[in-house]
Amino acid sequence: MKQGLYNKFYNYLTDRFEQKQSTVLPSESAGLTEKRNHAFSVFKELGFPTRKNEEWKFTSLASALKDDLQWTIDHSHTVTNTNKIENLEATHIVLVNGKYAPELSDALPEGISFYETSAALAEPRFAEKIASIATEEDSSMLALNTAFFTEISVFHVAANAVIETPVHVSHVFTVNVHPEFIPYRMLIIAEQHSEATIIETYHSESVVHPLFISYVSEQDIHESAVLHTHMINTLC
Repeated sequence: MKQGLYNKFYNYLTDRFEQKQSTVLPSESAGLTEKRNHAFSVFKELGFPTRKNEEWKFTSLASALKDDLQWTIDHSHTVTNTNKIENLEATHIVLVNGKYAPELSDALPEGISFYETSAALAEPRFAEKIASIATEEDSSMLALNTAFFTEISVFHVAANAVIETPVHVSHVFTVNVHPEFIPYRMLIIAEQHSEATIIETYHSESVVHPLFISYVSEQDIHESAVLHTHMINTLC
C-alpha cells in the first residue's frame, strides 16, 4: 500500500521531469541519464516520505512543501557575505544556491582539484562514480535529488597528496523571487595514501521566499586515504 505524499509539488515535478531532461545538462553521459530515469521512477512511485515511513516518523514535510515551489536553472545572484569562518586558515570555495562562484573562491593548493558542473560531467574518470555511491532504492528523497540535480561539484585529492590547509566549502543561499527548489550534489574522491580536510558551512542571505534544498554528498575514499569532514549548519 502506498504511503507517500503526492501533493501539488509532486505533480509539478513529475510534469517537469521530461522537460528538464531535454533542456538541462546536455553533456551528461548516457549512463547518468539512465540513472536519472531510474531514480525518477523510484520517486514517482514512492512520492515524498511521510511520518508513516520509519525514518521520517518524527518529521513531517507537509508544511515545507505547502508553498508553490519552483525548480529553476538560473541561480545567479549577488552575494555580500560568503560566511568565512573567523580566524580559520583555509582555502575557500563558494557555492551560491548550489552553483560554483569562481569570483568568490580561492585557488586550491597542489594535490587537490575542483571541478564545477560542466568540467565534472566532461571528465571520463568521474562518469561511473557520479550518482553511483548513494543508491538506496527505498529513499524517495535521494531519488528526487538524483533525478533533478542540475549542479555538481567534484573534489579530487590526488594519490599521496597531503593537503595541510583545510578546504572550506561555503554553501550560500540568497535572494529569490519565488519559493524555490534547489537540487545539487557533491562528489569527493580521495586517492590512495592521500589526506585532506573539508569543512562545509551553510548560510542564508536575503532569502525572501521559502527554499527547499536537496543536497547529496557522495564520497569515494580509498581504503588507505584519510578524509576529515565537518558540517556546520547555520540555516534557519
